[in-house]
Amino acid sequence: MRRVPFVACAVVGGLALGGCESLFDKPETMLCPSVAVPRDLSELVAFAGDGRDLIDVDYAGRIADVNSECRFLFDDDARTGGTLEVTVRPRFEAERGNADTDRAGALPYFVAVTTADREPRQKQQFTVLARFPGNVTRMRVDDTPVRLRVPLRDGQRGTDFEIYVGFQLTPEQLAFNRRRFSRR
Repeated sequence: MRRVPFVACAVVGGLALGGCESLFDKPETMLCPSVAVPRDLSELVAFAGDGRDLIDVDYAGRIADVNSECRFLFDDDARTGGTLEVTVRPRFEAERGNADTDRAGALPYFVAVTTADREPRQKQQFTVLARFPGNVTRMRVDDTPVRLRVPLRDGQRGTDFEIYVGFQLTPEQLAFNRRRFSRR
């Protein structure tokens, strides 16, 4: 007798879950894009003047962390495209250098969306300012969240895209990073 209620609950539960199929129409679409910080673009060193020694550093920055979340807005017909909304929250670490005189450093960065085969879709550039109060020489800096809207065509999934966050470096800063990272 005790098995009858259990079996009845299992059957009713199975039927109830079967009615929830519309919640899972596009499970592969619900996966968010990956977020990456390219190594060569993960750090920024700004020099004061023409020197390139430790005593010539005005300020430096590093992308410490990037948090992201996404949600999908489907068109009326869930079998066609929609929009992928991604919120990216970068966190930076900034450090005053020996040559710093104004107690501040501008950290220009970008957030870019590409297809999985790295075809650019959109890129936005931002600058976060690190102001060093008092005796502070190192600090964390959070910028306002970046919101991206990526149109989805029929059949596209969140994993069909990649998001990159990096410093917007000058050619000299990029060459400096590549030399430094090749020695590590």
